[in-house]
Amino acid sequence: MSRLEWILGLILVLLLVVAAGLALSLWLRPQMASPTGNDDDLIAAYADNVAELPETSGQTAKSAFILAQTTAQAWQQDTKLINASATWPQGAQANYIKQGTADWGFTFHSPSTQTNALVSIVNGQPVLIPGESKKPIDLLQSSSWHLDSSDAIKRFLEEGGETFINNEGITIVSMTFATNNPNENGRLEWLISALATQTGHSYTMRVDASTGETLEIINTSS
Repeated sequence: MSRLEWILGLILVLLLVVAAGLALSLWLRPQMASPTGNDDDLIAAYADNVAELPETSGQTAKSAFILAQTTAQAWQQDTKLINASATWPQGAQANYIKQGTADWGFTFHSPSTQTNALVSIVNGQPVLIPGESKKPIDLLQSSSWHLDSSDAIKRFLEEGGETFINNEGITIVSMTFATNNPNENGRLEWLISALATQTGHSYTMRVDASTGETLEIINTSS
């Protein structure tokens, strides 16, 4: 997977989150219809929507990983981490996401069975969903993963992410940690992206998860 494909993949995830929320709004239209009954108004209203924030903010990625790994190893002892990802509610501001705590999803790979599994950690509880058989995957060692989500999101906010969120209004922020060498550079990486629902602009950052080095910033609003 190329660097561009990885970045576009995360932005696509954010767009799917927006689309899923919009589809639900349209499905519930009798209860949520706009005064004019116009779907365009409903779409615009969803783009302006600020989601209710959960009472508990979850865990950092590395804290949640401990429980996820235990759960995955109970499924297959030889499992290895492929990636970890989280998305904050639409409209969450920088002061809410700055701790890097969220509900996380972890994808694991079992080399012996050539299968993957998703482990979700929600409210501190793990749920494992086995996947289909996959081809062999070359993974980097997650033992050199030093930069937790709290550190990565802090870097993101300090280097332009908070300004983007403040300037663009309503955004959805997502971050993914990957061990499958997505950019073919031998690095464990964080990919963090904010998508503005009202303008379609995005702000994306790649960070080395071992050293904390900022690798790339892409700002489509500038």
